[in-house]
Amino acid sequence: SVLAPAQIEKHTRYMAYNDSLTGLQNRFLFSNKVNEAIRTSKRKDQNLAVMFLDLDEFKEVNDTFGHKKGDELLKVVASNLEAVVSDNGVVARFGGDEFMILLRNYDNKDTVVNMAESIINIFKTNQTIGYQNFNITASIGISIYPNDGEDSDTLIKNADIAMYEAKEGGKNNYVFCNDKLKADVAIDFQLTSDLR
Repeated sequence: SVLAPAQIEKHTRYMAYNDSLTGLQNRFLFSNKVNEAIRTSKRKDQNLAVMFLDLDEFKEVNDTFGHKKGDELLKVVASNLEAVVSDNGVVARFGGDEFMILLRNYDNKDTVVNMAESIINIFKTNQTIGYQNFNITASIGISIYPNDGEDSDTLIKNADIAMYEAKEGGKNNYVFCNDKLKADVAIDFQLTSDLR
């Protein structure tokens, strides 16, 4: 059947802003949503946090069971993340096995901690696809507006830095970005530049 122009436009818009595998928002739309939330936060003095989540050992799933099973697992994780975050924020797939979460207008830092712990708890039970159980975990980095950035790119970058710290600390954990982490990255960058 031939699609009407309005259907084609709707489909094109969906493909531009959504991840084709999971249906979640993509990196582009997520970045726009963060910047939109920043503008609202400035006007209404609301809290805003960005979480960068990376699945631990996901490569082993693809290597052992194949990319088709890996894709199915990503869809299950996406669905579970949406269920936990619910109306409290926005979930996006950043690419590969990376997901982003935007929390808007929360009460205090404890709310962010509770959300991070709820997300970590998703992975305490095996993710099941058909008859296959997958025992995976996730590492999460968290940045807070405006301390860790005043635009989406900086907040995402600093959440990413914190996520790598969570991985370094043994994975299956969450880490808040802080001034020391940002300074360490700046020093590493300078050293690398100087060595070149």
